[in-house]
Parts: sequence; structure tokens; C-alpha cells
Amino acid sequence: MITCTNNTNQGVTFASGNLDGSYDSLNCHDNIDNGLRVIQLGGFPNPQRLVISNSVFKDNGDFGIALDDGNDYLIIGCAFDGNTNGTVRVDAGVTGIVTFMDCRGIDLQQLQIPDDTVDSGFRIFNSDGEMQFVNGSATVGAFSPTINNVIGGVASISAKIITKVPVASDTGTVPAFNIQSQQDDGTDLAVRPIFGIRNRATELFTFGFDGNVVHTIVDDVVDIGYTISNSDGKIALLNGTGVANSFSGTLQLTAAGAAGVTNKIISKIPVASDTGSIAAFVIQSQQDDNTDLVTRPILTVQNRATVLYTFGLSNLTFGDAVDIAFNTTTGTKIGTSTSQKLAFYNATPIVQQTGVAVTAAGIHAALVSLGLITA
Repeated sequence: MITCTNNTNQGVTFASGNLDGSYDSLNCHDNIDNGLRVIQLGGFPNPQRLVISNSVFKDNGDFGIALDDGNDYLIIGCAFDGNTNGTVRVDAGVTGIVTFMDCRGIDLQQLQIPDDTVDSGFRIFNSDGEMQFVNGSATVGAFSPTINNVIGGVASISAKIITKVPVASDTGTVPAFNIQSQQDDGTDLAVRPIFGIRNRATELFTFGFDGNVVHTIVDDVVDIGYTISNSDGKIALLNGTGVANSFSGTLQLTAAGAAGVTNKIISKIPVASDTGSIAAFVIQSQQDDNTDLVTRPILTVQNRATVLYTFGLSNLTFGDAVDIAFNTTTGTKIGTSTSQKLAFYNATPIVQQTGVAVTAAGIHAALVSLGLITA
């Protein structure tokens, strides 16, 4: 055991020439500077290796271990903690590797990395894959905390974030996992989205600060969008066309199971709001400048591609061979008051006629007024 305590500078310094070995039970604490300073272990591809195990580096003025000068390779075989500025430091410009072997409870209070250097940080790895905790930006004056997961092995393996709670704590409404963004003064975001989901650089989902969720899909590809499904059916919000530079917003409902199961769109309103004349459900079309349509129909009802009904700007058009059938129990009124106007075959609509003479000429005139016969 080597004890190195209460020294003016480093507790112990290892420099080039006395390395490439193993040291057990170093006890370096309460030094003015670093507990251990390592200088120039040797360059790649054949570096010298220093293995330290079962050791303590704590409560030193600067760093538990300071690894200085290029291309160093240091292996730490135990846990260590409690220094003023953190446990391990790799100085700016150093391209060395610090490897922790069989360590339990490693406490990296601070890990200083070079400024403005992308992918600098530390990693946890084996021969199959790795986790990298790095700065993801090379922009001057910027830092982008980044976790890179490099998956190895069979195709069924995936990266995961798992939160575990004690069985006794599985109560209440507090989520077991939160994604939270905020300003650095502790206040809510007011402009930027909270987070996004990307396929590399392609933005797929953006979760706004106000709860708005934007799902971006590939241009000009039919039937992609958002789907809620199980083995029986699905609800899909899709682009219904593959035509270039076009988008057809499509709600697709797929029912399955018993013959009596149907797709539905249901509008529910509070009992107290069931008053007045405002419709509980509205189908509305308009131009994208929020003005009325002036040419195209508002809505069609189709049997796949066969148009059955067309709701135009001023008329309802029935498709060929589409009949009107009425119930045989109570029947159906056409016009529910005598003041409502009605006509046929493009005649001018009129209210119910009164005082029609029961003569051929009177009846003829009444039928002409309705448009049922010609004059």
C-alpha cells in the first residue's frame, strides 16, 4: 500500500519511464493539488499501460487523478470519490483513453473535456457496443450534451431507457418517467419546442412548448402518417395521395370483428350545453385564406370511387341510380311548414299555394308554378 496524503502538490506523480505496471491500494487524499498525476504514459499504437486497483483518491484540492499530455492510456480498477473538482481529469488536447475495469460505484463528480470539440467525453463499452456521453457540437461557445448508444449483436437488440420504481411506490398519478425542458432560470419554455424525434437529421415529431405535436412525414408518399392499431383494426391519419407536390389529409377507420361492428365519429357535449341551435358536429370546408369556397363542392359521399352524394355550394346532387327511400312507419314530410318554399325542375320555389280553383285551368297553373309540368 502506498499512502500519499497532505502533500503540497501531487500526492504522487507517475511520469514516462516508470510506468507500464500495476499499482494496488494507493491511498491519495487531502493533497493540495491532485491525488495522482500521470504524465506521458506513451503513444499509440503501443501505449504503456498503468493499472490501478483497490485505491482511494478523495478530498484532494484539485483532481483525484489528473491525466496529462498526449495519447495516454490509464486503467482504473476500482472506485474513488470526493475531490474538490471531480475525480478524473483529461486535459484539453489529450487524446488518451481512461478505462474503468470492474468498478462498482464510480463517482465522477466532474469530467473536464476540451472546449468546442465534438464527440469529446467518455464512454462505457465492450467488444459488442458502447454508450458515449459526449459534447455533440463543435460550434464555438456551444455545448450539446449527447448520449450516443452504439448497438451491437443481433437485430432484435435495441437501446433503451428504463425507469424502475419500487412496488410500494407504484401508486398515485405522478409519471414514472418525465421528459422535461425549461429555461435555465427555472421558468417554462415560451418559444422553442420541448423535444423532437428524428431519423438522423429528418425531423419526425416535434413536441411544442404549448402541447402542440407536429408529425412530419416524407413528401409524396401515399398512406404514411399516424396509426393507432391492434390486431383487429386501426385508426390512421394519413397522406392519401402519392401525387408529387400534393397532400390529401385522410382519416382512415378500419373496423374488424363481428358484422355489427362499425366505424363511428361521435360528438359528445355536456348535458348543460345541449341548448340553442349551434350544431353539435360540423363538417366545414373553406379556402386556406379562411374565405368561403366559390367553385368546388363542400363534401362528397362515395362507395370507394363511386360518388353517391355531392354537397355543393348551393345544392345536393344524387349520383346515378341513387334513390330516396322513406320509412314506412311514420313517414317523412317534405317541408314542415306552409311558409317554406318548394319547387321542382329548376322552377322558382314558392310557398304552399292556396285558393287554387278546382278546375283544369287552376290545377294546370298550380302544377306549372311548382315546375311539375310545362306551361
